[in-house]
Amino acid sequence: MSPDTRIIVISVEAPDYSVLKGPSMKAVVVLVGFVIFALGVYIATGQAHYNSSKEVLNIGGLKASVQEPHTVPAWTGAIAIVAGAAVVFVGLRK
Repeated sequence: MSPDTRIIVISVEAPDYSVLKGPSMKAVVVLVGFVIFALGVYIATGQAHYNSSKEVLNIGGLKASVQEPHTVPAWTGAIAIVAGAAVVFVGLRK
């Protein structure tokens, strides 16, 4: 090497992700799984509703709208039940 050549060494430490592997993180994952599962059961039993607003009249400054109630489809609850069970299973694995 010539006298003008310089070597630069850069050291980068990897972030510590061990916090995500501890028992407290597993408890959070299991809790989230149970919440998703419970929401799925709530939706699948037909208890979840939402309203949509539909404009039926608009003449000048006169506006009229109707709010229509809807039930969340049961298949979305079934998907949430399966997803929640999967998250709980992943959280309980060693």
